[in-house]
Amino acid sequence: MTSRDVYRYQGLSSPRSIRLMVLHQNANLTSAQGLTCDLIEASSDAPPSYFALSYTWGGELPSEPLIIQIPCTDKPSAGFTDTGGAGATRLLITPNCAMALRLLQRSMKRRFKTRRHISVWVDAICIDQSNTEERSIQVAMVAEIYDRAKRVIVWLGENYAPKSWNSLAVSKPLSMFPRIEYDHNHGQRLKRCTAKMALKVCNETTLHRLRLAPYWTRVWALQEFGHKTAAILCCDSHLLLFADLAHLLAVASKDETMPTQQGLDLHVDLYEWQGTTDRPFRAATNQLRRVLSMKASELRDKIYALRALSPGVLSKMRINYQQPIGKVFHEATRLMVEEEGSLRVLYFANRAKTTVGVPWDKLPSWTVDFATEDAEMRGSHKYYYKSLCAASGGSKPIFEFSRDGKSIHLRGVHVGRVTGLVSDIFPASSKCMKGTGYVLDNKIKDEMEGEPEQTFQHDCQSRYLDILGNF
Repeated sequence: MTSRDVYRYQGLSSPRSIRLMVLHQNANLTSAQGLTCDLIEASSDAPPSYFALSYTWGGELPSEPLIIQIPCTDKPSAGFTDTGGAGATRLLITPNCAMALRLLQRSMKRRFKTRRHISVWVDAICIDQSNTEERSIQVAMVAEIYDRAKRVIVWLGENYAPKSWNSLAVSKPLSMFPRIEYDHNHGQRLKRCTAKMALKVCNETTLHRLRLAPYWTRVWALQEFGHKTAAILCCDSHLLLFADLAHLLAVASKDETMPTQQGLDLHVDLYEWQGTTDRPFRAATNQLRRVLSMKASELRDKIYALRALSPGVLSKMRINYQQPIGKVFHEATRLMVEEEGSLRVLYFANRAKTTVGVPWDKLPSWTVDFATEDAEMRGSHKYYYKSLCAASGGSKPIFEFSRDGKSIHLRGVHVGRVTGLVSDIFPASSKCMKGTGYVLDNKIKDEMEGEPEQTFQHDCQSRYLDILGNF
């Protein structure tokens, strides 16, 4: 492919404009050469009907050509504006994206026999990734783009997507139930009981492979996935509504050793939450332990991808991909403290700061490394995180930031030093066995109806272990 064949993006006419790709039907659906589209501009305030694709880049390099026809061979629909010049050019896309688009072509040919094209929004195609300024503007609208889509199409990847709709068809009747409510009533127990029965007869291999998809670990997928009509694209080009699967995944046995488990649980919780309440999910605060385990190719996206899910906190951050990563993390930590009126987020600041290239010695020690590779559970263990272990108990902390935002000033009373067991609500003893701490606490059994022996992962050499031992 010569430089003359490479597609060159034209600037959008306004900050509220977006691009859409008009994907054409093609008789040759097995070849990468069969992917042909127009790239057009539309207003995000009054967009035409379109689908939004949610997938992972997966570390793949763009290597498959997408042919972009300019000008359009068919007259664009109302509200569209051509964003290119004359001639046919090519844009390289990842193999994972190319496969998803081919399956959409097949689905379109089967479902829309009278239509020759459909409009799709794909981030890697509809945003000029080489233009930092445009990317910052467009990323700020991503949640809105997915929310206004006719349907969000989720592609898990060839190795993880169901081979056919039939393999999980047993989950279909579950979609007739309303979404599981967060209050524990008889309706919820009935839904869960029905889901457990369906779980016994579904294709276990397909469900297990689906749960292992790296898609669940990507932080961007969170705000893309919460759409009420989100559907998983199967390898046979059929669509499986996530409403059919949500109940199954909610009652499936948990495997905390599975790297995708926390992310999968978070996606299911988000989907159920958005269907049962108007209150924001607040993933940046209430779900921070899970969010820290999720991945992003661009480290700033560990924050930017959560803006729509924490509208009262992170939405106040201006997206700027030229801003240093450390400054983004510092500002996010400060906003979480200020807007929530709570110091809970600071429990996560004691995780090892492993993000390379960030001058941690020049940042406040209370800055959370949202991209840390430290998986140790210190700082997020229930005995640290719950108010029963906070120095102020359940009272609201009194604090203020310095003018430069680098220091936190707290108000409190020095009452002495802890030299032993302070009360019977703390664990009586703990022991360490092969990197796992076992906390023995009969109090938990009474309150949580669980086993009195609770576990948490840790590093045996951690300087925090002796603190837990005192409890």
